Amino acid sequence: TLAVTDTYGTTTDSIVRTRTPAFTLTGASDSGYTSPAAAGVTSVRLQVASGTSGGTFADSGTAVTTANSDGTYTLTLASQADGTYRVQAIVTDLAGNTSTATAVTIYVDVTPTVPTILDLSTASDSAGTGTTGTTSDDRTNVQTPVVTGTSEAGSTVTLSGTINGVTTVLGTATASNTAVSGVAGGTGTWSITTTTLAEGVHSLTATSTDAAGNVSGASTALAM
Repeated sequence: TLAVTDTYGTTTDSIVRTRTPAFTLTGASDSGYTSPAAAGVTSVRLQVASGTSGGTFADSGTAVTTANSDGTYTLTLASQADGTYRVQAIVTDLAGNTSTATAVTIYVDVTPTVPTILDLSTASDSAGTGTTGTTSDDRTNVQTPVVTGTSEAGSTVTLSGTINGVTTVLGTATASNTAVSGVAGGTGTWSITTTTLAEGVHSLTATSTDAAGNVSGASTALAM
């Protein structure tokens, strides 16, 4: 406001700025990505809990403080026994704030299960009129008998037979998945119709390969 005084009185006028400065903003190239270091991440650690629900999470393995070149982190769990686990990551920043990632479920399976209870099926175990056998003596007049047993659910069972010192593969099957879906372990049943067998005493054994690729040793032999 401008005020001027003369001998005749005071005259007042207002000066109003009607134009504002013009600004041009030129930004640096920005990919929109903030690296973990820029975000203030100081460490990432893993926690693990047993089972698919419940349980208490506990730190596992060593916390990692340095990101990979692409901004990701690589962490290693401490050794775990066979079973189902939930794993979550805890991120800590410079201010000590923490953030927890959604837990994921993993299945640890390092111990193969040896097939058990090999038996000649009742239908193949010759008995009745014209025979002196029973349904439990593992004697058969069927050249392609059915052999049954148990193994880890979902595993692939390989049945082998030895006669006169020569061992051959007689067939394969998948053990039925009687366990809870997606849960490691559990027992399944299997049955294999053998290839044509010569007359004589056959020593039958079975091995299993589970979903993790673990191969078991041979089962106790069945003399048929």
